[in-house]
This record gives sequence, structure tokens and C-alpha cells, in this order.
Amino acid sequence: MHTLAERCIPRSCSSVGLRHTESCQPVFARNFATRCLIALLFRHPHELSGGQRQRVDIARAISLNPHFIIADEPVTSLDASISSQIVNLLSAIKREFDLTYLWISHDLTMVRYVSNRVAVLYLGKVMELAQTEALFNDPRNPYTQALLSAIPDIDSTRKSEYVKLKDEMPSPINLPSGCVFHTRCLYADERCEREEPELADIGGGHFVACHYRSGLPKISVTTT
Repeated sequence: MHTLAERCIPRSCSSVGLRHTESCQPVFARNFATRCLIALLFRHPHELSGGQRQRVDIARAISLNPHFIIADEPVTSLDASISSQIVNLLSAIKREFDLTYLWISHDLTMVRYVSNRVAVLYLGKVMELAQTEALFNDPRNPYTQALLSAIPDIDSTRKSEYVKLKDEMPSPINLPSGCVFHTRCLYADERCEREEPELADIGGGHFVACHYRSGLPKISVTTT
């Protein structure tokens, strides 16, 4: 069994075409030591906590100086306190290295915190795409409205309208005809069953895939 230093340093150096010599160590150590406790280098993976493992993964990801990182549910398995630490770490790295993240998550409050622009997907289809605050403050797709209405609010004095969907989610290997959301949408009609809606710009770079994007009633959703 290898320590993290034995596992990480040779692989990171070889992937950029460098030998495991002094010439490659500063390239790796500069990023790794900055974001990860140096003591972790000489510990085995099973000796690390979930948060420590996540920091190691982040350090390995940035060791090659990338411009674009895909973060797929990066804090899902962590508790709230560690999750916030990891998110703050990723935000600091983003600013320092001028990175772009593609952040994939089901945690909408986290998405709002870390994102500049948000795409809402349902069964692989983009239902709505907009700047973060525009989407959270004025959702125009019925699926987006339903998602945002389900965000818990600890303030009992504020009223928000919960959107309850009908039926169950279809199988992703047997998609419905027309709009993929029509089997659960409260506003769906025959046109929705026949025609797939275009992802159209309703203004200001706010894109919505819905035949009735302009005529849907706005709902009161608390997302703060």
C-alpha cells in the first residue's frame, strides 16, 4: 500500500511529461501544499477523513494547472460544516487560478451560492438556462418552478407556493414524446404531447424550453 506522496507525485509529473526529479516537484508541490495539509502526503488513503480525501482530490485536480474542472456532486457525501469548507476552498481556488467550474448538483441552495449561470435539466434535456439570480427570482419553466418550490425554508413567517407534480418520472430509456416533462406538468396539453419545445431566449440570455413560457402564471417561491 502506498502513501499519498508515492501515489500522487509520480502520476502527476508523468502526465505532464516530466520525470520524477527535482524539476517536477515544485510544479506539483506548489499547488498540492498550498491547498492540502503537507502531513497528508505521507498518510495512507484509509487514514483520511471524507473532507481530507476531498481536499486531496482537489489538489490532484489543480496540480496540472487546468482551465476547466467538472465537479460532479463534489460535496454530497460530506456533512454540512465540511461541505462549506470545501466549497469555500473551491471558490478561493477559482479566484486564484482563474478557473471555470461545471458544477453538477441536486443541492439548489449550493448551486445558487457557487454559480454565475445555471442550467436546469430534466431527463437529459435543458429546461431552463439563465443567470443565477434571474433563474431563482423568476423561474419560467414549470419544472424549474417545482424544483425551487421544494427548497426548505426555516422561516415559518414567509409563505411560498409548493408545486406538486403529478405521476412518476418516466424511464430515461423510454422518453415521452413531445416535451419530456408533459407527463408530470400541470399545464400540459395535446401540443405538449406532440411537439418538443424549443429552448428559446425570452430576453437577457434567459432561455426556456416551454410552449407556454410567456403565459404561465408566476409563483411565489422563497429561495433565500
